[in-house]
Amino acid sequence: SFDAVICNPPYIRHHNLTAADKRLAAFYSKLFETQVSSLSGSYVYFFLETIRRLREGGRLVFITPTEFLDARYGRALKEVLLRHCRLEEILVLDMTELAFEGVLTTSAITIATKSREGTETFRLTEARLADTGVERRDVAELCADRAPVEAAWTSLLPSRSEEIKRLTRGRTAK
Repeated sequence: SFDAVICNPPYIRHHNLTAADKRLAAFYSKLFETQVSSLSGSYVYFFLETIRRLREGGRLVFITPTEFLDARYGRALKEVLLRHCRLEEILVLDMTELAFEGVLTTSAITIATKSREGTETFRLTEARLADTGVERRDVAELCADRAPVEAAWTSLLPSRSEEIKRLTRGRTAK
């Protein structure tokens, strides 16, 4: 077991994973009593293995694509983070910034501590890269029950929430 893991896991899309790699979905589904999708990218398996190996009270800090926050395959990871960790903060880097040269994806930094109590509240933070590190901007303090795992979490970010309201103003619900 580990006291802490800081990770920038490889990002390999599910299309490029082998059948043996995809069998990990069944392993983690059983281990965490959830339904891990075989459509998950490799970084999801790194997250799950880290949570499995962290000691109680151990911390993780991961930089990954933000996709798991909104994609259906991210449901299981969000569920595991909320149930098996005290999710402290997810920093979502500005959509216009690329954390890695030549990689066209928005990045998220996830900070959590393994805990049997799970998560009651956590911060979803809009951030940007600055010369001095990561600069936090708008913060949404969320109760775990206000962030359902099947929902798109980036829509809970303050600026995106405002943009959604602006775009849907005057529309009728169907």
